[in-house]
Amino acid sequence: MKIATYYEELIHQAVGACNSFEPITFCGMFDSGVGYLFTMSMLVMKNELNDAVTPLFVDLSGLTESSEIVEELSFAFSKEFSDLSSTEDYFSLTRRIENATLTAKKKYILVIYLGQDGGTDMRFMQFLNRLRNLLGWNFSYCIFVSSRLVLSKSYQTPLVDKVLKRNLIPVLMLDAKNSMSVLENYEERYSHIISNPMKRKICELSGGNPGVIKALYLQAIHTAGWSKPNFSDEMLFIR
Repeated sequence: MKIATYYEELIHQAVGACNSFEPITFCGMFDSGVGYLFTMSMLVMKNELNDAVTPLFVDLSGLTESSEIVEELSFAFSKEFSDLSSTEDYFSLTRRIENATLTAKKKYILVIYLGQDGGTDMRFMQFLNRLRNLLGWNFSYCIFVSSRLVLSKSYQTPLVDKVLKRNLIPVLMLDAKNSMSVLENYEERYSHIISNPMKRKICELSGGNPGVIKALYLQAIHTAGWSKPNFSDEMLFIR
């Protein structure tokens, strides 16, 4: 599957930031490709990060309680620390990571997907900030998040600004060429080719949002003589 050039550039930007241990956050509107970038990062980072760097991937989308978030973090780090349990708290997890990093000379990158509403517990932001202060160039993070969360009132704090917005990269809408690449990926995935005029129309109507491209494409292949959007279709409506 061919990756749209724009997304490929963003992934390489993420790899570059991680290799230099600079925190980075990618932020975009709903279904703008942020989740896709997180998924692709799992494939790319394992191959392209320096050998001394250990990436750990965690999906916190939909998780807002401390216990839920710590459990997912503990699961991600259990690859490194076999005796971790779901009863860990932020304090003990921080100490374990600090000790392992300093004694074994490990370097960790935490790659995090927050989605629309995950990780809103401020203690999680404290956790990232504390590890960064304790471990310096031995720890960093790469975050993928929705603009809805970044713009929410609960996230307008100095701590969030420091952790989440220090190096904020917008995930923008796709241009015509990249939109066509995404549409062709859907054709490959669903094994259904549509006409070139229909492709151009879908790309124009989508405004470059890959989620809208997908919704319109699925309408087109499931509706005989499709020529205009059906806005009552739930997949298109929510986007």
